[in-house]
This record gives sequence, structure tokens and C-alpha cells, in this order.
Amino acid sequence: MRKSLSALLIAAALSVGVVVTPASAAPLESGYGCNSLDSGMLCLAVEARNVGVVYAKGSGNPVWVRFGYDHAGGSHASPEEVEIYPDETKGTAWLEQNLQCGQDIVGWMDVRGQRRFQTPPVRIC
Repeated sequence: MRKSLSALLIAAALSVGVVVTPASAAPLESGYGCNSLDSGMLCLAVEARNVGVVYAKGSGNPVWVRFGYDHAGGSHASPEEVEIYPDETKGTAWLEQNLQCGQDIVGWMDVRGQRRFQTPPVRIC
């Protein structure tokens, strides 16, 4: 179940937009973490060297968001904001990342006019 959910979240992020950043070899592990928000679910998925952050908005007003993740002292952000309406799912994936074993990965989305929302940390290896 864990691997299939992680793969599903990565696939969802890939279907809505991809940021490709070259990197060196990294662990072949996977994991995911989700945070239930008042108006939806924010999830982080790590599959091999790929990282995806996805938000499924269930209710409320449309919002403009920028996705990203923090890992090993660095921060990675999507190149632009996207608008998300209720009953929509959007996200971003970063492929072939240099992920460090034993270091937390935290997904996030900055919501314009509000604040940053984060996922629980995921630690691989």
C-alpha cells in the first residue's frame, strides 16, 4: 500500500507539471506523508530519486499556490504559482534529485495572501 500510494502521488504530480533537475545517484527508497488541511489534503511522495508535492483541494475559495520541498538544508520551489479550485488536484514533481539518506524531506505549498503549509517530514533509508 505504501509504495502504491507514493507512486500514485508522484504520478499525480507528474500529470500536472514537472520540474526536472539533474542530480547524482541517490537512495532507492520511497515514502510519503500527508497533512489534512481545513480545505483539502497536502501530500509529499518520494519514489527513488523523485519528489512530488500534491494538493487535493476539497472546499473553499480558489487559491494561488507555489509548491516546493526542503531537504538537507536546501529548498526547491516550482517555477510559478498555480491556481487551484475546489475539487481540483495539482502539484509538482522534481525528478532525479540528489536525496541524502537519513535527512528529512518536507513538502510545502505557499498560499498567496496566507502562509506556508507543510507536510509531515519523510525520511528515507
